[in-house]
Amino acid sequence: MVDPYAPPKSEVEGTVEVAPDLKRRPLWLVVLLAVVTLGYYPFVWLYVTSRAINAFFPGRRVISPLWAALAVVVVVADLVLFFAMFVIPISQDLDELERLVTLTFGIIGLLWAFRVREGVAAIVSRTGIGPYPLSGLATFFLTIYYLQYKINRLPEKPLHDDLRDSDPG
Repeated sequence: MVDPYAPPKSEVEGTVEVAPDLKRRPLWLVVLLAVVTLGYYPFVWLYVTSRAINAFFPGRRVISPLWAALAVVVVVADLVLFFAMFVIPISQDLDELERLVTLTFGIIGLLWAFRVREGVAAIVSRTGIGPYPLSGLATFFLTIYYLQYKINRLPEKPLHDDLRDSDPG
């Protein structure tokens, strides 16, 4: 017997996700991972999302390898200093160094988030899905959480053959 109220079994033909490489992740999971990893997950998120944007525009880089290497160095230095503070008695110099590294950590993450925002905006522009505002203020205060929210809300687009052809800029 056929259930007349059952949902259709096939997908709607003729539509495609705007950027299938940009993963839709539950926002609560992103927040939870950031808390569990003591704030280091946002760098993983930025790296993975940057790779997805780079896949959409093969000739373009969200962040240069030099910046990525600097981010890794700062993250490792921050981790080392964080754990060193439990082993080594806190001195004025160590405390100031830890503050400097943490500030650098935050600045690099913020700059990287704005680069990802530009990449998402370029994808939206290239696919022509219409007005899709990305707030700079929300990116500044909420960083990856706001960007993940906006990625989750990207609409589907009618299917075109050449969405990934070239860089919009």
